[in-house]
Amino acid sequence: MNLQALQIGVKSFINLSSFAARPRSLKIGQLGSLRLRVMSSKRGVSSSTKSAAAASIVDDKKDNKLNGMSGDCREDVLIEESCWKVQSVEFQSIKDDPAKIEAMTVQELRATLRKFGVPTKGRKGDLVFALKHFMGKKKDGENSQELEEHVSINSLKNISLQKNTKRTSDESCIVSINTVSEVSGFKKSKRRMKQSPVEDEIVNVDTEIATTKRKLSNTEIATTKRKLSIKTDDLITLPQAEPWTVLAHKKPQKGWIPYNPRTIRPAPLTDGNSVKLMSWNVNGLRALLKLEGFSALELAQRENFDVLCLQETKLQDKDVDSVKQCLIDGYENSFWTCSNAKLGYSGTAIISRIKPLSVCYGLGIPDHDSEGRVVTAEFDSFYLVNTYVPNAGDGLKRLSYRITQWDPSLSNYMKELEKSKPVILTGDLNCAHQEIDIYNPAGNKRSAGFTEEERQSFGSNFLSKGFVDTFRKQHPNAVGYTYWGYRHGGRKTNRGWRLDYFLVSESIADAVHDSYIVPDVNGSDHCPIGLVLKESDWLILGKQLPNRASEVLKLESIESLVGFFLTVKMIPVASKYVLRRNLFGYDINKKGTPQGTVKVPESLGIVVAVVFMVLTIVFQFFTFAPDSNWLVEYNAALASICFMTLLGFIDDVLDVPWRVKLVLPSIAALPLLMAYAGHTTIIIPKPLIPYVGLKVLDLGFIYKIYMWFLAIFCTNCINIHAGLNGLEVGQTVVIASAILIHNVMQIGASSDPEYQQAHAFSVYLVQPLLATSMALLSYNWYPSSVFVGDTYTYFAGMTMAVVGILGHFSETLLIFFLAQVLNFLLSVPQLFGFRHCPRHRLPRFDPQTGLLTGTDDGTLVNLYLRMFGRKSENSLCVHLLLVQHHWPQAGVPSHSKMDAD
Repeated sequence: MNLQALQIGVKSFINLSSFAARPRSLKIGQLGSLRLRVMSSKRGVSSSTKSAAAASIVDDKKDNKLNGMSGDCREDVLIEESCWKVQSVEFQSIKDDPAKIEAMTVQELRATLRKFGVPTKGRKGDLVFALKHFMGKKKDGENSQELEEHVSINSLKNISLQKNTKRTSDESCIVSINTVSEVSGFKKSKRRMKQSPVEDEIVNVDTEIATTKRKLSNTEIATTKRKLSIKTDDLITLPQAEPWTVLAHKKPQKGWIPYNPRTIRPAPLTDGNSVKLMSWNVNGLRALLKLEGFSALELAQRENFDVLCLQETKLQDKDVDSVKQCLIDGYENSFWTCSNAKLGYSGTAIISRIKPLSVCYGLGIPDHDSEGRVVTAEFDSFYLVNTYVPNAGDGLKRLSYRITQWDPSLSNYMKELEKSKPVILTGDLNCAHQEIDIYNPAGNKRSAGFTEEERQSFGSNFLSKGFVDTFRKQHPNAVGYTYWGYRHGGRKTNRGWRLDYFLVSESIADAVHDSYIVPDVNGSDHCPIGLVLKESDWLILGKQLPNRASEVLKLESIESLVGFFLTVKMIPVASKYVLRRNLFGYDINKKGTPQGTVKVPESLGIVVAVVFMVLTIVFQFFTFAPDSNWLVEYNAALASICFMTLLGFIDDVLDVPWRVKLVLPSIAALPLLMAYAGHTTIIIPKPLIPYVGLKVLDLGFIYKIYMWFLAIFCTNCINIHAGLNGLEVGQTVVIASAILIHNVMQIGASSDPEYQQAHAFSVYLVQPLLATSMALLSYNWYPSSVFVGDTYTYFAGMTMAVVGILGHFSETLLIFFLAQVLNFLLSVPQLFGFRHCPRHRLPRFDPQTGLLTGTDDGTLVNLYLRMFGRKSENSLCVHLLLVQHHWPQAGVPSHSKMDAD
C-alpha cells in the first residue's frame, strides 16, 4: 500500500512536469534525483527550483498516507525506492573501470550523460572529461558539509526559504528543501543542493526521499533556520495549457493584446441569418484523418460551419473518392482540385452543405493551374475563392514567380468576378503582412512569407484594390497566429505567423460579424480560421447604388434636362451666325426639288459640343471637386473630347481630305490613354476557352493599343455611316441609350465599388450627350433644317469612346457599334484605294418618285437599298436606326452570358 502511494506521487510529479518546458539540466530519469542550475545564491532560486517546488506540491497530496506511518516503516519504504536504484548498476560498473569511459563512442557517451542528467554538448574529449568529472564529484560529495534550506509553500502564494547553516568553510554547502503541505502541515521531503568547490556557479541538487535518521526537533528547526518569504509569481511559472492567452511577440508595441478566442470574440448571432465559413491548411488530409485526436464530426458540431475550405490536401485524383467517404454527414457538396505537376503536393477543396450555383477550378492560366491551388464556388450572393498561394521556398527560389505572376493573376481574376458579385478570398496566402502578424519580425526579414517584396505585393494586389483583411479590421491590435513551425515547437510557446486570411470585397466588409482564429485545434502546423457574415445586411449591400452616387445621378439628370432646353434654344441662334459666315450646304438627296436649293446651315454640332462641355465642367465642380483620383480621368476625357471637337470644326471650315481625317482622332486620343489606369485583361468567352486555353487574358500594353484604335474607329465610324437626314444624330441617340441602359444594369448587378463608380462615371458623360443629341435631332430629322457637320460626328464618336474606355466596358462597346463595324468593312476597299472612292458615296435620288436607289459604293445604306429595294429617305433612315437598335439587344445578352460562364 505504501509503495502504491509513492508510485502515485511519482506519476503525479511526472505528469505535471510534462506540461511545462523543463530546463536543459532537469531530467526525470531517476525517481528522486534532480539537477538544478543556479547562477548564484545571491540571485535567488532558479527556474528549475520553481519546477521542483511545484512538483513537490503535487506529491504532497499523494504522500499524506505516508505521514501516518511510523518513522522507521516510512524510512524502510523510501529507502527501498531509493533514487539511485535505476542507475546504480551502470554507475558502479563505470566507476570501477574508468577505462570503459575512454573506450566509449560519442553516441554512448552522450547517452550515458543524458541518463545522469549531465549536458551532452561538445566533442568526444569534452564528453569524456565531463563523465569523469561527474564520477569524481559523486565520490567526493559524500564528505561535503551540509547547508539545509527548507522551502515551505503555503497555498501557492508565498515560499519561505529557510536556511540552517552548519558550515566549516565557504567553499561547499548543502541545501535541503522541505516542502510543507497546505493541508497536513507536515514536512514532506528534503532536497539537498550540493555545490562543488570547482564549479562555484553550478549546484547539484539530490532529492532524498529517505529522511535522515537524525530527527531535528521543532525547536531546533526554529532556532537554526532563517525564513525568507518570496512571492510565488516570481518563482513558479505554472504550465500554460493555452499558450495563445499570453502575448507572444519579440518586440510588442504599446496597446497590443493576445488574441484569446474565449474572451475576444463577439456574442454569436441568434436570429440565424448568417453564413459561417471556415478555412484550414491541413498539411496532408490523409494523415489528419488517421489521427486519433482528430474528428471532423466533432469539429463540424462544435463550429457548425456552412462551408469548409481546405488547403494543402496533398491528395491525388485517385484518392478523392475514398476520402469523400470519410467526410462528415450533411456536407454532401465537395469539390477538389489536385496537383498534376507533382504528386502528393498542394491541392485545395471546398466542402459545403449549401449547393453552389457553379464551380470553377484554377485561374484559367495553365502555368498556374497545374498545381491545384485554386477552386472557386459561386453562391447566390458571393463568390468564394479558396486558394493556396505558392510559398517563395528555400532560398526564395519562387519569389519572383509569386510577386510578378501569381499575385497579379489572382488579383485580376478576383476583380473580374467582383464585377457581378462580392468576392471572398480565403486560404493560406503565405504572407505575414505586418510585423504584428509574426513573432520575430526582425529575424525573418528575408524569410519566405515575410520578405518586403511579398508584403508589398500583398498590399498592392489585394488590399489596395478594395479587399479587406477581416481579422485585422476587427482586431487591429490583437496578436494572433495561424501557423507554428514543427522544428522549434513554436505552438507550445505561441511563436508563430498569421498566414491564413479571409479577404472580402469592401462592399460587404461591414457585414462581417466575426473573423476569428481557432488555435486549440491540432493536427496540422496551421489552425482553422473562421468568418461569420450577417446575411441580411450582406444581401442588401452591393445590390443598391450608394446614396451618394444616387444623388449625383439625380443631379446629372436635372443638368441634362437643362442642357436639352439650352440646345433647343441655341441652335436657331447659332444657325443665323453660321449662315452669315457662309457655312451652309445643299441637301444632295433633294437635288432637283425646291428643297434642294435651300441653304442649310452647317456645323451646328458645335452647339451640342459647347453645351455638353459646359454641363460636364459645372457637374464636375459640384461632384468631383474633392476626389482627385476621378478628376484625372474626368479632365483627360474632357481634353480628348474638346480636342476632337476642335479638329472636327476645322475640318468643316477647311475641308480636310478624308485620309487626314483618319489621323486626327489618333492625336485626340492621347490624353485619354495617358490617364487610363484600369484593368488590361479580357474575359475569354466560354465557347472559345477550349481553343484558347485561357479564361482570362491579360493583354498588358497591347490593351492600350487596342483602346487607341477603338478611339480612332469610334470617331470616324459615325462620320462614315452618314448621308441621310437624321442618320448621324439618330445612330448616336440609339447607341447612347444602349450605353446608358447597360451602365444602369451593371451598377445594380455589381457590388464592387470601383466597378460601380466606373459605370457611374460613364453615366455622368452619356446622359448630357443623349439629352443634347435629342435636341439636335429635332432640327436634323427629315426634312433637315440644319446639318451637323464633321464637328458633331467627331465629337459624338470620341465621347462614346471615352465613355466605353473609362467605364471599363470597351469590349462591350463594340457590340453597340455592330452596324458601324459592318459599314466599315464594306468601305475598306474604297477607303484603302482598292476601288474608286467618290467624294460622296450616297444613293441615287429620283426627283420624280422621291425614292433612293442603291449604288455600287460600299456603304450599309447602299447595301440595304440593294437588298430591300428603293425607299424614301425618311423610311430608309428609320429602317437603319431599327437595325442599329436590334443588334445591340441581340449582342449584349449573349456577350454577358459568355462572360458569366
